[in-house]
Amino acid sequence: MQKRSFLVTELLCMFLGFLGVHRYYTGYIGLGIAQTLTLGGCGIWALIDLICIACGKYKDANNQELEGYDQKTGLILLAVYFCIYGGLTIKNTNKTVVNNYTPNSSTVEKSINQKGEQFVNYQFDNATCKIYASDLRSVACPTSGHGGSIH
Repeated sequence: MQKRSFLVTELLCMFLGFLGVHRYYTGYIGLGIAQTLTLGGCGIWALIDLICIACGKYKDANNQELEGYDQKTGLILLAVYFCIYGGLTIKNTNKTVVNNYTPNSSTVEKSINQKGEQFVNYQFDNATCKIYASDLRSVACPTSGHGGSIH
């Protein structure tokens, strides 16, 4: 019996886990079909598999451990996955990023609120974004869907 590679299994699960491709690769044909039909249990089943693979708790259909398992590599790949997935989730929250936007003087209003905090109102397509001086590194405008970087 040929042992299945840890790295191949982890990468298949990371990128095609919602289709259960890692299950087919490790010999779990029935479970692979189930994952394909449910899109990885709506992603939850695939995520659990990914964590199990990264932590060395996943065996192939012949009850053999995956060949070449390295805990450090598994945890690094898991962290990379969460960074990629988390970045895509944040990016896909219907916010359009407008980098290096320099508003003209008619779209900027500097003010101080009742608590004495300084803030700036930026006008983007008829929506006003209030940015406090304590956090002038980035802008998010949930009412308009726009955002940008302050330099």
